[in-house]
Amino acid sequence: MWKKLIEELVRTGLREDEIADRIKASGVETTQASINRLKWGETKNPRYELGQALINLHGEICKAKRRLPKPQEARA
Repeated sequence: MWKKLIEELVRTGLREDEIADRIKASGVETTQASINRLKWGETKNPRYELGQALINLHGEICKAKRRLPKPQEARA
């Protein structure tokens, strides 16, 4: 789960240190190294505050990047 969230954030153009900085700006202490350990599965269960901040950041950043599905073509 964490790997997927972080990889999706990275695909939007954020680096791991920028992810950490944005999380810190929300009041949750973390580092680029902590983000990297989550991404590679070295840390399986982050603190609640860090996990929630990562989920919130993903929602903010990736929600705007998601494309709406194409409408289905009318069936004949």
